[in-house]
Amino acid sequence: MSEISVAQAADLMGVSPVRVRQLAASGAISARKVGNQWLVEPRSVRRVPPVTRPMARRTAWGLLELSAGRSPGWLDAHDRHRLRKQLSRLADDPESARLAASWLSRRAERLELRTAVQLPLDDRRLVPSGVSDPRAKISAPGFFEGYVHADELDEVMADHELVEAGSRPGNVVLHEAPLMPEPPLPLLATVADLVEHGPGREYAVAQQLMEEVLSRDRAAPVQR
Repeated sequence: MSEISVAQAADLMGVSPVRVRQLAASGAISARKVGNQWLVEPRSVRRVPPVTRPMARRTAWGLLELSAGRSPGWLDAHDRHRLRKQLSRLADDPESARLAASWLSRRAERLELRTAVQLPLDDRRLVPSGVSDPRAKISAPGFFEGYVHADELDEVMADHELVEAGSRPGNVVLHEAPLMPEPPLPLLATVADLVEHGPGREYAVAQQLMEEVLSRDRAAPVQR
C-alpha cells in the first residue's frame, strides 16, 4: 500500500491530525516530509480505536461526567438520556475501552512534551491521568501524564520549562482541554488516555479499568 496522508492516518488511528504530525515528527510512526506535508507509512500506523465517528468535545465531556455518576449541566435531559444509552452500549462491547477511546478522541488535544525538571504532584493545575493516574497502578518513573485547562497551558509550560518533544522522546504528555471536570478525574478519561498509548501494557490496563467504570455506572445513581 502506498503512503497515506495525515488525515487518512488520523482516521485510522482515531486521533487528531495534529497528533499524527507529532508522532511523525518524533519518529513514533514512519513518515517522510514532502514540502510542508507529511506522508505516512500505513504499516506503522497503530490501529487502536475502531473507525467510528468521535463525539463533539462538549458531548465527550458529558459522557465522561455521566460515567463518573455526575450530571453534566451543559447538556439537556434528552442528550443525557442518549449518552446513558451509549454507556450501556459499552457494556455489550468486548473491546469497550477501544470503543470509548474512539468516541472520546476529541475530548482534548494530546501534547507530547519534554522537561528537564520534575513536575510537582501538588500543582493543582495538573490532573494526573493515564499512566500517572494512581488507579492505573503503572510505574512510569520520570514520566508524567495529565490534564490541563487550555487557559492555563502557557503558564504551566513556562513554570515547568516544558517544550515540544519534537524528534526527541517526550517525558510529559498533557491533554489540553477547554472543559475540566471537578476532581476526581472520571476514570473513563484515564481509560481513553491509556488506549492512546497503543497496544501493550497500557491497553490491557485500560480494559481492566473499563470493567470498573461499567460496574460503577450500573451501581451508582446519577447526581442531579
